[in-house]
Amino acid sequence: MPESKETTPKLLDDTSSVPVRVPPAPVPILPYQLPRNPCIFSGDDQQDANNWLKDFQRIATYNHWDDQMCLTNVIFYLAGTARQWCDNNEDTFTNFTTFKNSLSNAFCRTEDFRRQAKRLLLTRTQQIGETSESYIQDVLSLCRKAKPSMSEDAKVTHLMKGIAEDLYQTLLVQDFRRDDEFVKRCREIESLRRRRITRTRFQRLPNVSAVSAETDLGDITSLIREIVREELGRILPEMKYYTNLTSILRINTSSTQHHFSKLSLG
Repeated sequence: MPESKETTPKLLDDTSSVPVRVPPAPVPILPYQLPRNPCIFSGDDQQDANNWLKDFQRIATYNHWDDQMCLTNVIFYLAGTARQWCDNNEDTFTNFTTFKNSLSNAFCRTEDFRRQAKRLLLTRTQQIGETSESYIQDVLSLCRKAKPSMSEDAKVTHLMKGIAEDLYQTLLVQDFRRDDEFVKRCREIESLRRRRITRTRFQRLPNVSAVSAETDLGDITSLIREIVREELGRILPEMKYYTNLTSILRINTSSTQHHFSKLSLG
């Protein structure tokens, strides 16, 4: 009789042999950004062509415009004389760089703006109600327009000569070598001022009585009568000899009638 062979049940392989499904990588979702529109350039005397080109280039970078897109879109942001100039010379603009150079040559008035900035620096002072930050930034902008390579010491000089008197007296005892040190110190002073004005030691209620309960109303009346007597005494010296309020009113009325009679006779 043949021997029976014991069969061992076949075990499943370990989990390493089972294929593992890897989830796909998430697709990045790019947020939609609204395109920006450059301001209109008309080429008048109040507009700086170089500043407009810088702003246009910033917005073009934000909108992901390449040079060809810039050259295609730029005409829609021109008006007046600048638009006529572009129409007359459109065939010569082979790329956006050529357009920028041509626009600068036609409308850039660097020397005029430099002379104007120098004139304004001579008389620029901090106005009443103007913050020191507004004054400082305007002066630094004028310094950059007047002379881009202006030294730090010269900038501090321009800032000091027009700043408000109270700040000037505080800053005069300090030695500033750079304009950023000057700006930092002014901001510290302004911060201390705001803290001093807004932070009160005690919080007051809106329904507080004007006078205390111990104050006698008669004392207030006497004080008012004394003040009125002193003021009238400056006008009519004889008032100081009267202590009664009725007498004061009587002499004041007669004096007024006397003055009016003089005017009518004259």
